[in-house]
Amino acid sequence: MARRQTPPRLSTLRRTAVLVLSISSFATACTSGGDNDTAETVFDPCSPLQIALSSSVTDAERAGVDAAIAAWNARLPTQIAASADEALYRQTPRADDVLPIEFATKFGLRAAYFDKTGVIIVSSELLAPEEFGVAIAHEMGHAFGLPHVDPSVRPSVMNVGNTTLAPTVEDATEVATLWPSCSITPTGP
Repeated sequence: MARRQTPPRLSTLRRTAVLVLSISSFATACTSGGDNDTAETVFDPCSPLQIALSSSVTDAERAGVDAAIAAWNARLPTQIAASADEALYRQTPRADDVLPIEFATKFGLRAAYFDKTGVIIVSSELLAPEEFGVAIAHEMGHAFGLPHVDPSVRPSVMNVGNTTLAPTVEDATEVATLWPSCSITPTGP
């Protein structure tokens, strides 16, 4: 199954270091959403994973989700599929391989991953439609267990506030480190 676990290779020492970084990142107002560097709910993108969307999703919102999935597919052997199936979207309790993505107009952040519930929320007001794909790919990175990456360290889809840079080979390598099912050599330049 794909979720409700700490990534298998995330050590206690790294969890502690990431917690300290997440508190400081959150305090400096992560404009792309809450920080979840020690996420309670994480998903293995290289095992079957359903992205659940409301049936009221717009064409632009769906295109953003599809772009995010394609960006991760370009780097890893993911098994992610999106569905605008209202029953799947509203399912309670949610299956372990379902990651809902909600679009909201009255949401104070551009996008966020809520690790306690395993849900991504995207602001359709604070992001332009052309920014949806990278913002969603960033939040999916959190759902896969990735922390923020300081831009001074390296360019990454996980840079705070990023809306232009898709997942990099280094991002894919980080995911493959966390999830053995992704251990195939990451693809792309």
